[in-house]
Amino acid sequence: MLAFQNLDDIFALLQKWRGRLCARVGQLSEATVRRKPNPEAWSIAEIVEHLALTEQVSVRIITEMLPEAEASEGEAFPLDVTPFLALDPNARLRAPEIVRPQGVRPLAELLDDLQQSRAALLALRPRLSRANVAAASRPHPVFGPITLGQWLVFIGLHEARHLRQIEDVLEEVAREGQA
Repeated sequence: MLAFQNLDDIFALLQKWRGRLCARVGQLSEATVRRKPNPEAWSIAEIVEHLALTEQVSVRIITEMLPEAEASEGEAFPLDVTPFLALDPNARLRAPEIVRPQGVRPLAELLDDLQQSRAALLALRPRLSRANVAAASRPHPVFGPITLGQWLVFIGLHEARHLRQIEDVLEEVAREGQA
């Protein structure tokens, strides 16, 4: 069972995966991030755009849940996130329209979007520390109803999933270059 013991654990997860993501894509050329391993696949730029859009939407949902969570008494931790582990890491999912990338903006702008969405999330941390993050829930398109705390964890695990996808794209691009 994967469980988080406190809010610090969750924010450490978020920091870990965002740091790895930015380190991996931040120095890639625009040409590299625009290449697609196949016509149906997303480019690295599209993946980064999707991650920024997903975090923006998640922050809005979390903000909507906060009043309910702040008004609730009770213990939020340990926070169980085993539902996320049931998802096959190689499963191809169709992203909801609201978080589908358009694929036209430069990587620098997309990385700035990631920075802004994370700043918006971090600005909520004082309120989150006073809230029962297990008390409020909203539906997720893949996992069904998940709690505010699970939405936070989802952001980090979602980035980890897509970082693996980025590595796969880079491997395919490297193979194409050797052919």
